[in-house]
Amino acid sequence: MADGPVNSKIGYIIQARMQSTRLPGKVLLPLPFDHGKPLLLCIVEALSSSKIPGTIFVASSVNQEDNVLYDFCVQEHINCFRGDEEDVHSRFVHICDTHNFDHIVRLTGDNPVVDTVYLEKAIRFHVAEQYDYTHTQGLPLGMNFEIVKTAALMDTKNQHLSVAEKEHVTLCFKHTTNYKCGVFDIACPPVLSAARMTVDYASDYLFMSALYSYAVYHELPVNLDLLHKVYRDYNWFFEATKYNLQKQQYNNEAEEIRQAIRLLNKLDMQQAAKILQCNQS
Repeated sequence: MADGPVNSKIGYIIQARMQSTRLPGKVLLPLPFDHGKPLLLCIVEALSSSKIPGTIFVASSVNQEDNVLYDFCVQEHINCFRGDEEDVHSRFVHICDTHNFDHIVRLTGDNPVVDTVYLEKAIRFHVAEQYDYTHTQGLPLGMNFEIVKTAALMDTKNQHLSVAEKEHVTLCFKHTTNYKCGVFDIACPPVLSAARMTVDYASDYLFMSALYSYAVYHELPVNLDLLHKVYRDYNWFFEATKYNLQKQQYNNEAEEIRQAIRLLNKLDMQQAAKILQCNQS
């Protein structure tokens, strides 16, 4: 894949808010704990270092709880748009409607680790193949990317979107054949691919804080190479969050039950898992 410049205008849009059921205010928690940079700033600084320049936006809500997030963005000179809390899709559309982006990259404020090497490769792949929507797969949870052609996103604003599609911006591309969609595969050892590099629970934050402390102490960037090194030196490290359940959208009841069975088996609750399995069949 060519490493030359991408002759397209790129927008990096980070959806973020202060409200969180499991860990309120997580997007402004410091990494490492107590003396580091806020999660959101870690993302912004990583994007700013990318060899593919782009305009960075935070897409937040008009809720009063997000005033502090808006104030932080103003203080750090980060573009911030505030819109409907539930309709995240409309926030992205508004940003694209007022800026002449050719493509946007969707990120979230609770995924602080941005490996720009793979971000750049994914953008080049997306642009070269002329996809409407591209997602990466193979990286740890919280490190994959989603890239959307702006024209395709703007086309979806005229569609009747479900509540889920309004909340999850790219969902409208995943259940239709109306758009040209691509997958950029990234080779990653299964043990790292299965790792949680997202902050949802307090345990996720403590795990991420320890990782950033290690990086600061050894003066290393936080990226996939660092995860390889940590796993080689301390292969137990990723056990800390492996039982944390990631929130996700299920297509139907059967799919949700299958996930429940997998979780029960992980927790060594085989009898309960067996009962669910029998009821399903």
